[in-house]
Amino acid sequence: MTTTDHQDSGHAVTYRCGPDEPLSRGVIEAVAEAADVAPMPDGAADGDAALEPLYDAVDPEALDAVFRPLRSNTGSEQGRITFSYAGCEVTAGSDGWITVRWCMASDGTPN
Repeated sequence: MTTTDHQDSGHAVTYRCGPDEPLSRGVIEAVAEAADVAPMPDGAADGDAALEPLYDAVDPEALDAVFRPLRSNTGSEQGRITFSYAGCEVTAGSDGWITVRWCMASDGTPN
């Protein structure tokens, strides 16, 4: 599930991972939507932009490993990570919710 809104700080996308969807995959999908690019290079048409690999920003396997136990646990433990990826600020949580804010330069153009 994805929702999009426009706020003073720029374009924001909120994405909810499915129960069996790795958090790293959700991050890729949410950032691709926020940046309006193909999630994977092989999904982009010739000449179209695609996301840089997630591992340039964060280790996807570590992200999934750290958050998998928390997402399946019904206890009150919660975790959250924020990092920069593909010109966006990404916040991903143990609850499977991901928020992506498109970072803007001081002149109002995307970084």
